[in-house]
Amino acid sequence: MSDPMSHDHDDRMVSPAELVKYPAPPRTATYTPVAHTDVLDVVLNRARCAGLRPADDEFVGLILAKNGRRMFGTARYIHTVEGRVITLGFRNSYDKSTSIGIATGQTVMVCSNMMFSGRDATFMRRHTGNALVEFGERVAKALAKSRVEAAALDRDVAALTAKACSLDDGYGVMGRALGHRITTPTQTNEAMRAWREPRHEAHQTRNGWALYNAFTQGLKHGEMELARYAKVHRFLLAEAGLRQAA
Repeated sequence: MSDPMSHDHDDRMVSPAELVKYPAPPRTATYTPVAHTDVLDVVLNRARCAGLRPADDEFVGLILAKNGRRMFGTARYIHTVEGRVITLGFRNSYDKSTSIGIATGQTVMVCSNMMFSGRDATFMRRHTGNALVEFGERVAKALAKSRVEAAALDRDVAALTAKACSLDDGYGVMGRALGHRITTPTQTNEAMRAWREPRHEAHQTRNGWALYNAFTQGLKHGEMELARYAKVHRFLLAEAGLRQAA
């Protein structure tokens, strides 16, 4: 799954080195601004301490909006043990419009329209008191939780892969998902197309994991909603008898 960052006409992609051009405004009695550079440094240092390694050479993506008063970013890492990619989304502002925050998961949204959420953990903190210190602590906790979630996902993938699922079985599951409004009609049609003719060789085996990936293809059509991804995840595990429906 991807980690999209929305763009408005006011947004501008920048490099980490460019953040120094946008220092934090003065502190007041009720407002403690945190520098964009400090937010990025905390994220990178905590990830390093957690034993994560960058997913690629350009693993950090940064966007500045409102003439640098708002920052949105993502950093992609690989768990050294599980080998699974994790995305850290983070945000900050100088205009009091947005709290300082961190989101983690395989799918993370960090958007300049204020949408901010991660599949594993999300934390937001007002710019008051020791905001930066608490932010650092929460980043560490979010990374620890993400490691647990990654291990749980690995177990789910293994269980779904071991579950045989015929073509008709898959159609039945998709029909129930549509009936229970787990997916939209458009998403269901796209999922059925992906299930009928898998795009990737690894998904051509008729099992629960291939069906899961067909659903994922369907979810790409329409608005990106992490809540819907989570709902589909729970629904498919329940359908496979691996977890009770929530």
